[in-house]
Amino acid sequence: MNLSELNFQRLREEFYFKTSAPKASKILRNQRANRKYLRRLLRHHEEKAITESERVLRRHFDYLLGYYSMLELALATRFVKSIPSEDTTAALADLSHPALGVYYREHYWRVLPQRLLQRLQGGDSVFLTRAGKS
Repeated sequence: MNLSELNFQRLREEFYFKTSAPKASKILRNQRANRKYLRRLLRHHEEKAITESERVLRRHFDYLLGYYSMLELALATRFVKSIPSEDTTAALADLSHPALGVYYREHYWRVLPQRLLQRLQGGDSVFLTRAGKS
């Protein structure tokens, strides 16, 4: 195992497995067909107040996006040079989910998950801007 692979394993352990991020991935997989439920769960807080039970579930998604943000930083700085194909597939599935995409692109703008998705899709390194802003 080389240093980059070891770095990836440690990053995944710390920021994915030691958090509730796997619960968010599981919710996305189990609710993939139920987009209405996920859109409602991941709505902007100004649309309707977030209940305590929703807050607990949303925290899982915040941890998942935190993990993907750290992964993008690790890839951008070459701390991690590549990730295994199964992790790439999982990240693409998670970050491409329509409800989660609206959550991190529009409601609570986070550039690093956007950049990671772009990287995993083979995109270029253009600077991302908020929708409707230049």
